[in-house]
Amino acid sequence: MVDLSDRAHQETFIGFYSTYNGNYLYRIDVTLNSSSSKNSFSPHGDKVVIRRGEDLEIWDFSSGKLLKQVPVQFEFSQCSFSPDGALILCMDWRGHYEIYNAGDLSPYKVKFASQENYLAIRFSTDGKTLWGCRNDNAIVNLDLESGTIIKSIKIDQEIKGCQISLDEQRVAIASDGIIQSVFRLADGKLLAEIGDYSPTFEITGFLLPGSQNFVYSNGGEAKNFNLLTGKYSVWSRVKDQGVDNLLISPDGQYFAYDTGERIVAEKILDGSEKRTISDLGEKAFSWDGQFFAVANRYTIDVWDLGKNQVIFTLPGHSDTISALAFSTDGQYLASGSWDDTIKIWRINDGTMVRTFFDHNDSITTIRFLPDGKTIVSGSGFGPLLKWNYLSGEVLNSSDVNGIISMDISPDNSLIATSSYDGTISISRVSDLHLVKKLEGHPKSADFVHFTSDGTMLVTAAEDGSIRVWGIR
Repeated sequence: MVDLSDRAHQETFIGFYSTYNGNYLYRIDVTLNSSSSKNSFSPHGDKVVIRRGEDLEIWDFSSGKLLKQVPVQFEFSQCSFSPDGALILCMDWRGHYEIYNAGDLSPYKVKFASQENYLAIRFSTDGKTLWGCRNDNAIVNLDLESGTIIKSIKIDQEIKGCQISLDEQRVAIASDGIIQSVFRLADGKLLAEIGDYSPTFEITGFLLPGSQNFVYSNGGEAKNFNLLTGKYSVWSRVKDQGVDNLLISPDGQYFAYDTGERIVAEKILDGSEKRTISDLGEKAFSWDGQFFAVANRYTIDVWDLGKNQVIFTLPGHSDTISALAFSTDGQYLASGSWDDTIKIWRINDGTMVRTFFDHNDSITTIRFLPDGKTIVSGSGFGPLLKWNYLSGEVLNSSDVNGIISMDISPDNSLIATSSYDGTISISRVSDLHLVKKLEGHPKSADFVHFTSDGTMLVTAAEDGSIRVWGIR
């Protein structure tokens, strides 16, 4: 479901699309500037609730038929169904909320102890209570049967927004749109402070295999961020100062970083087989961890990590090399450059087999797909392209532009890209069709990575902020 607006014709409507194939289903016309900012599906996906003008409406999603319409006093900005679909909770911009019976949109029988000054409110997971945060810096739990406050927890921090965990054990508190702290709901105890911002440094890093830990460099120090608790710590594996550009091999065996003077590659498990490489530039591991490629502006050195020696130096680009990637079978290396081209190199003999010219700006990111013949690549101000690196034929082009980084989900079905405007885009691998956009980073997003189970996405931005998104 997508809200669409045609300002030129003073026409606003809510469009419904199939998430299976992207086909347009139908639309609901609404008055300009009156549509709800957040429309909600019922738990079973068969109904949708919207605010249109001065009315609250329920529609049958499969047929597009209006089921019930009632006038409402408040201009609700968002509505949501209870877990069993029996009730609808609506909240307006001023922090007032109301509850309605989903069947006939009649007001709910219970009058609540407080219905004002809420920043966010939602049904509990079992549907028996309400959880909300208020602008008096309190987190409250209200009983649905009696309307009384079961629990009220004062938070020792200004609350401008909140997100309560699904297990209702923790609450994340936001200020100015950025999550800053995590508190325990049982007693309001501070569990973690997430205020690790260094606006002048780019964040680079990777997810540690088999864990929920994101290792990253920010401002010259290697740090470890737990996605579940929100806690930060210094990553003790790296002792060097001025650490930047952390990278992990696809097989999870090696990691690499640069110190401003050299590149270091070592075993991630125990630090053995440590390799020091003098050159600085773009770098990439082969999928089996055997080879390591590093760019020297116009040329590429391919290292055999087992032998700790350069086996090929690959010339050919006329400007700085900005992206490197190995094919999944380890037979080819792709290099992208500020000269707007991508070159394909055969690893067994160092031969250049193709130059791809279809991008019209500096190459920023390259990924091989596991089918053994396809590449997805992005550039600074051009579209995302999917092409056959054996023939050079462009297969698909996306509307996503200004790409900085890219990752592919573990099941190879989705591509996540980050852009200079801070937007994160999710597209289908099959045809590069845009599935959804994630907005929240105020500045350019430098890093994007799926978790190993593909359910979450980790992104990092130029302002030093890290965000974790639920994808599935």
